[in-house]
Amino acid sequence: MTSLARVLPMLTVLAWVITLALRILDSGNTRGPTIVVSSLGGAPFDFGEAQAIYLVSWVAVTGCAVSAWLFRSLTWWSVAAILVAVMLGTMLLGLLLDPPSVIWDGVDRQGRPIGGYETGEPAAGALVLAVGIAALLAASICGLIGRSRH
Repeated sequence: MTSLARVLPMLTVLAWVITLALRILDSGNTRGPTIVVSSLGGAPFDFGEAQAIYLVSWVAVTGCAVSAWLFRSLTWWSVAAILVAVMLGTMLLGLLLDPPSVIWDGVDRQGRPIGGYETGEPAAGALVLAVGIAALLAASICGLIGRSRH
């Protein structure tokens, strides 16, 4: 169980890497304003749009993955990983339940009013993140089970 607890967080890191390119939320608009969210908070691979909360999640995910290999006993690591998994799950759930939206308006060349309302809809990246979070949660449970067997 301990070796599984050390390997599963790598799946979480992989999920975060995949969602650099795969969108978590996407409004699907091809003209006008659009809403796209990747694991950095903005458009895929747009490091200029990176948001602090998403950077914190990257630090937490990579920190969990690296620290799983640094500690001999995974008891305290498992507790911290459970907290990180709950935080990440809450963040994803909040993003899905209250997605970002934008209302826009303007006038076309003929002077007619135009506008619209865009809302970020869950995309394939949301499922990838959910699998990554589940892998981290499973790793922390495996770390606790592995500790209780000794």
